[in-house]
Amino acid sequence: MEALARIRLDGQGLVREVEAEASLGFRAAGVPCAHLVQGKDPFGRPLCARCPALRELKRGAYRASTPLVVNGRRLRCQAYREGEGFLVELYPERTKGPDLLREASYLTQHLLRHPEAFAQGVQDFLRALREALAMEAAELFLADPEGRHLFLTAYDGPHREAFLERPWFALGEGYPGIVALRREPLFTHALEQDPRYLRERVKALGYRTYVCFPLELPHGLIGVLNLASRDPEADHGAVLEALGHLGPLLAATLYTVLTRLGETGLEPLGTALRRGQATEATERFLAEVRRFSQATGARIVGRGGRRAELGWLPPCGMRDCPAWRGQVVGLKTGLPDCPEAEGRPRICLPLWAHGEVVAVGMLFHARPPKPPTAPPPPCSGSPASPFPSSSPRRRRGRRPRSSRSTPSGASGCATGGGSSAPGTSEGGGPTSSSSSSSPTRTGPSTWRSSPRPSSPSFPPSGPGRRSTPWSTG
Repeated sequence: MEALARIRLDGQGLVREVEAEASLGFRAAGVPCAHLVQGKDPFGRPLCARCPALRELKRGAYRASTPLVVNGRRLRCQAYREGEGFLVELYPERTKGPDLLREASYLTQHLLRHPEAFAQGVQDFLRALREALAMEAAELFLADPEGRHLFLTAYDGPHREAFLERPWFALGEGYPGIVALRREPLFTHALEQDPRYLRERVKALGYRTYVCFPLELPHGLIGVLNLASRDPEADHGAVLEALGHLGPLLAATLYTVLTRLGETGLEPLGTALRRGQATEATERFLAEVRRFSQATGARIVGRGGRRAELGWLPPCGMRDCPAWRGQVVGLKTGLPDCPEAEGRPRICLPLWAHGEVVAVGMLFHARPPKPPTAPPPPCSGSPASPFPSSSPRRRRGRRPRSSRSTPSGASGCATGGGSSAPGTSEGGGPTSSSSSSSPTRTGPSTWRSSPRPSSPSFPPSGPGRRSTPWSTG
């Protein structure tokens, strides 16, 4: 639907350009948007002077909206970041959902200018996605650089705690893992009857429809996008059609921004290593890990026994830790229990380089971490372990991995999940099990996958679908 008014603002919120229906009487320029619109809330109180939409944009969001009343008409104010300024559009209160390709375009422009706003930008986009497709929950999983696991990076919708029940998926596990393995969409309208779906809280809340879609580029999988609804009659066909158009653009945006974040965040680390300042490089790495994970302390132990730590941590030998065998373990984080946890919340994870575990990292939280929905931090794709001698040099001629594609760590909290294998849906349509939440990645590391499950029912794959893994172990 065409906007009733389109107002462009400068970075200070002053009107630069106005296009509006004559009935609204918007003509002035060079004044604050609040003076031009003079909108009120449903109770008749002035709203624009404390505009919630512009407030969110100035805090870093790329989109925001709020209902308002203008000249007795109930409207919806939809605002976007646009370059160094803002775009404000007014629509009738009841109108169709957002234009997803337009939303993806605004997200891309915003993240290329402000890659540090990745976490909030992706969550805002998920909100627009579920509104446009009439779904209740949306979640994004990203593949780890070694292509072994998926982790929940962003979530939007109600019942957050239920959807963050488990955080990790090995390739082939749950709906996200199955879709990542097969590179084909998967859906069900009978989620409660699928024993492979491990988020019991989500089932108990009455969710029935679940759609899972792969995000990939020619060189491999970037992640998996999931949408859920308690309506068993939700139109999965419309969802799959929309994601088919949107998927390549979203995958390219994610890949570009994550690569840029990795390169920017790791530059100080690489500089210190080139100067031979290994201790300083390790300290910087741990500081980044601790900051993004909000951990009380962080520790790394190399293959040769060399260790480095920052902050307060309980004693731990980390000798027989399952992380050395490529497993991610923890306590009170939705992960398999760490054998040395002694009741204290922690996450132990393998740090990979070129297909092998070169070090083990531990994140300790004095208090159990809250389930996160944050994405990989800038240091999430380090090109080398903080222990410089741990990994061999890359051979010439081999395609270099992106900044995301080397050891990558997990930050702070693991909490989301779903699990294994697939089957056929009852009530029409294929089913599968999925769900998961994610920790924030903070350092270089990746995780091994579990055995491939039996194949579920999939809708026909679209033309040109590729299955080349993004990075191989």
